[in-house]
Amino acid sequence: MSDNYKIIKREYQGIKLKFVVNESTYKPDKFTRLMANSININKGNHVCDVGTGSGALTIVASKLGAKRIVSIEIDEKTEKPFLKNCKMNTVKNVRLVKSDLLTNVKSKFDVIIANLPQIPYFKKEKPLTYGGWDGTKHLCKAIKQASSRLKKGGELYLNGASITNKDKIIKTFSKYEFKAEVIGKSKTYFTKELANKTLPLLFEHFMRLQSEGTAKIYKDKNRLYYYFFVYKGIKGG
Repeated sequence: MSDNYKIIKREYQGIKLKFVVNESTYKPDKFTRLMANSININKGNHVCDVGTGSGALTIVASKLGAKRIVSIEIDEKTEKPFLKNCKMNTVKNVRLVKSDLLTNVKSKFDVIIANLPQIPYFKKEKPLTYGGWDGTKHLCKAIKQASSRLKKGGELYLNGASITNKDKIIKTFSKYEFKAEVIGKSKTYFTKELANKTLPLLFEHFMRLQSEGTAKIYKDKNRLYYYFFVYKGIKGG
């Protein structure tokens, strides 16, 4: 396959899918799986997938019965694999839009799915994973934008983590008239060496955030871990 693509197989909510990925593509991982297995799509829903990447969540939404899907991505390198994946999984009811989150989209949706960069860090590096000082930069912005793009009673599914200021995210949901709860979580084990291989001094930043009370890191028999979350916010107002 050209462009150094390889095919990987995944199964979400009993739906078997195939994806092409390469080194520049965000690969469907265990966090994608948690989100994909948490979302609820009703037949005929109008859905928006923010930060679609390889298109995994778009494709799941289509297979679950979405009528129309707007898929948003700011990274142009993902367009080719995204289109390949939609074609390979026979998904046609999709429109791909280049946008910084929901800025260029004004439609009203029944469901918005947002799986966004959330690594907390003290300076901007690796912009496709960077989430600001406490990891909430894109998450809180997505909540604000989604509040005016969801129908009343519409649902926002948003990623999060115990290292990403949970209290701030819950307060932001409330500020924009969402009733929010955590509907899924999974453990992610890590080490100081692994964190600092991802970004220099990332482990020390985690520890700083924990001392400030904005991050929670846990220990299981001397193994460190944090939780990855899926939030579900129901729009009121």
